[in-house]
Amino acid sequence: MELYNFYSEQVSKKDTKKTNDLKELFNELKITFKDEFIYLVDRNESICIMGQIYGEDTNLGDLDLLIEFNIYDIKYTYFNAYLPCDNNIN
Repeated sequence: MELYNFYSEQVSKKDTKKTNDLKELFNELKITFKDEFIYLVDRNESICIMGQIYGEDTNLGDLDLLIEFNIYDIKYTYFNAYLPCDNNIN
């Protein structure tokens, strides 16, 4: 297991489809990682997801996180405790 910190791209509230996708993704992540710290950060004009989870250690980070974000086509960045550098996932 590896400790991952992650955050999603900033989504403008004007983009209602992507905003709804981000909120649905947040709900899915809360179900998948029920005991982890995952927050929906709601700012005046944009929203994003930030969190910290324990996940499987792979070359692509945690695969559950990768799959969930890819389903909704949301970009994210993660950091892990042993390799503290940007890992952008597109």
